Amino acid sequence: MKGNPIDKQLASIKKKRLIFTVTTGRSGTGFLSKFCSNFDDVYSGHEEEPSFTPLMRKGKLDSNIYSDFWIDTKMPSILEKNENTYIESSHLVCKGYFEFLLENDVNFDIINLKREKMEVAKSYFFLNVIPARTSGGLKYLLHPEDSDSLTTIRDWNTLTDFQLCLWYCSEIEHKMKHYEERVRSKGNRVLNLSFRDLTSGVKLSHFYDFMNVKRSVMNQLKDFFSSMIRNNAKTKLKIKKKVISKVDFDKEYLDFFNLYPELK
Repeated sequence: MKGNPIDKQLASIKKKRLIFTVTTGRSGTGFLSKFCSNFDDVYSGHEEEPSFTPLMRKGKLDSNIYSDFWIDTKMPSILEKNENTYIESSHLVCKGYFEFLLENDVNFDIINLKREKMEVAKSYFFLNVIPARTSGGLKYLLHPEDSDSLTTIRDWNTLTDFQLCLWYCSEIEHKMKHYEERVRSKGNRVLNLSFRDLTSGVKLSHFYDFMNVKRSVMNQLKDFFSSMIRNNAKTKLKIKKKVISKVDFDKEYLDFFNLYPELK
């Protein structure tokens, strides 16, 4: 009698080392993916196809959508990769997709990739990607009324665009703590890494240890890492918001966290 094909799929995926990020985006995910692509026996993707993006919002209404995506689309794609380690740095996977893996005892490690809330919120504001308000915000970010939200804000409609971006950053930080506890409880690994650490090379040895990079390979990566740092410094943000000078970011930041000190 043939076994259940889903059980076979799960058994196969459990043989790989899976690594995902919990992060806001605008936090160095592209940099992380590009750097990891140089490691032996590692398949590294940023916002890899098939993408987590199109179904993220629909899955908030029906979590079976996330399960079906893993079974029908994502796991088969991962299993096609020859490498034993699969890392994807997309900031979408932490927005509902982890539950299927946890419920089915699929081990995975996470990188909590953190950047200062002020910087991330400004970046999304300038791009006009606003939670709950713009098309980009609805497509890529979280919503204060999501059923799996870990934070509560009153009258979110009264918040400014920038303050909604601040809320989003706080919600992701809560998800970092939430998933760190759950992942560690299953005996899996968590790396807490800041944007500054990643792009400056600080704590790079911790990152290499987490990725199981051999010391003999580390020296070979020095020049490549240095060139990535230089190129990253030249990257400019494409500003879409037309009215910038009227926004007092410092005041809006203080007002928001005075109203919601528990989110700071």
